[in-house]
Amino acid sequence: MIPLDLRPRFRRREITCSLRTSELHLAGLRARRLYLVAESLFEESRHDPMLTDDQLAAIVQDFYSYVLDLENKLRLRLGRNPEVVRARRAKHFRGVAQQARADLGANEFGTVAFISEAMLRKHKLAGQLVETGRNQLSQALMRDGIDLGEPPGPNNTARTPTALPGCVDLAGWQQERSEFDASRELSPEPSLLLRRGLYHPTE
Repeated sequence: MIPLDLRPRFRRREITCSLRTSELHLAGLRARRLYLVAESLFEESRHDPMLTDDQLAAIVQDFYSYVLDLENKLRLRLGRNPEVVRARRAKHFRGVAQQARADLGANEFGTVAFISEAMLRKHKLAGQLVETGRNQLSQALMRDGIDLGEPPGPNNTARTPTALPGCVDLAGWQQERSEFDASRELSPEPSLLLRRGLYHPTE
């Protein structure tokens, strides 16, 4: 029988294995050996816990759903993007994705450690993982972030060209919009700014 605290991780109640013999004495020896191996496995699992596939998928999906929601709200708030601003943001996100790819290749899991810890706290898993388990989550966050940060192309079916962790930069976006508008000879009409989400009637 698998101990109660480990059943969610193994996703079963017991471990079974054919002893491949009908000889009682040999079956007894093999059963004893299987017991010892299973106990060793349980002990190792407790000392070096890892997230299950379901846990890992849930945490990563939760975080990037938040990132995408924040990015979408930002887009809706600011409205239409001038081409020069869109190009700058696309270049920025490509650079961030490239850096994340480099960090992943170098096993620089610390670059997203604060995100990993925050998500573990949110899912009530703080303090339950050793370094290997925390790195497992950081690696998953980095890999999914690269997909989200790079625009779709022949070799990339990313869902949307959005931001990596911490890249939704409202202040930077607003500054770029301000610089673009300031470079124009005539300021946009208030009605246009209102449609873009940058003007309020009380201002």
